[in-house]
Amino acid sequence: MNSLGRKLNKIRSEKGIEIADVAKALKISRKRIEKIEKGYMDPQFVDVLKLTSYYKVSLGDFYQHDTLVKKTDNLFWANFLGLVLMTILLIIYDPAYSWIEFVYAIGCFDYVMFFWKISEKYKIANPIQRKLGKVASRIIIGMLLIIFLSLSVFRLYQAFVIRPYFTIIFLILLVLMFFLWNFSYKKMKIKF
Repeated sequence: MNSLGRKLNKIRSEKGIEIADVAKALKISRKRIEKIEKGYMDPQFVDVLKLTSYYKVSLGDFYQHDTLVKKTDNLFWANFLGLVLMTILLIIYDPAYSWIEFVYAIGCFDYVMFFWKISEKYKIANPIQRKLGKVASRIIIGMLLIIFLSLSVFRLYQAFVIRPYFTIIFLILLVLMFFLWNFSYKKMKIKF
């Protein structure tokens, strides 16, 4: 049994919670939780987030600070670079004909903000901030967001001129999707 699985098992046992109750509440299979607790499977970061939130314990109790920094950095970079790539695609490619890139960029932005919340709670500076400083980090991320939002508005205007009804339907679906993403965090029972 690995130490993470042992800790999760110990906390669940101390709280008198059955695996079936955890599985049902978090929508994680019972077998998956058993494998994690017995050390047969390393849990995904999101699984640990769900479990620690459900047990009302700190994520810091399960990961050493260095490990937590690596996990948040990896997720931050993957989504931040995805957002940069999609911003570049907005510059060179017209999403009026392919909305997938636009939706993906919104998803990357949302996940960057999600993991940024984790970093703030556990006092982990984002990777850009650690390398270049707080001011440079805010400038870089702020400029990227301004460029992304400006291009998004411009491209949506272009799409509206070409296909107004399709664009209106797309915007309604995009807003619904954004609310569903935020709702999914609450449904995953992740609290910061």
